[in-house]
Amino acid sequence: MSKPTVFEFLETQDRSLLARYYALRNHVFRESNSRLPQDFGHEDQFDRRSFFAIALCDGLVAGGGRLTLSPHLPLEDQCFVLEDLDGLRYAEISRMAVDGRFAEGLVLSTGISRKLCQIAGREGVNTVFSICPANSARLNRINSRKCGVEFRLHEQRRSTSYGLDMWLCSFRGIQQAYGSQKEVALCNRF
Repeated sequence: MSKPTVFEFLETQDRSLLARYYALRNHVFRESNSRLPQDFGHEDQFDRRSFFAIALCDGLVAGGGRLTLSPHLPLEDQCFVLEDLDGLRYAEISRMAVDGRFAEGLVLSTGISRKLCQIAGREGVNTVFSICPANSARLNRINSRKCGVEFRLHEQRRSTSYGLDMWLCSFRGIQQAYGSQKEVALCNRF
């Protein structure tokens, strides 16, 4: 029996780790959809004001995602309209990418989601949005249960500027699930 893979989930702004994450997300997104521009996934204007969660395995970047805080989220550039949030702070999880060599069910996506939710909770966010294809929306529903937050699939579906049909999803109850330090240990390792 082989030893289980251990992933470390960490928040980072380290330029070297982020460069490896950008290269991974470019590869993952372009491999899954050839209609995307060649530079899709490379560093963009939203990265400069986002938080990042990276999954490491033996020093290699196995996956990652970003959390962008309001106002003006990347999904709003794709014509998604967010409901009135009564002036509350909200965020978007986007550019989630996992290296297929490390894929073990939902371990990486759940760990990255948990870490991003932990960051959102620390930053005073209670609702996190994302846009994704229908299949990924189903995975987000599963991940929301594992992260201890409410999932909502909104009525909005849009074709993006890249010709991809995307659904608006949200995780709610971030403050209740991640507002205390007891969750920190849960988020760091799988």
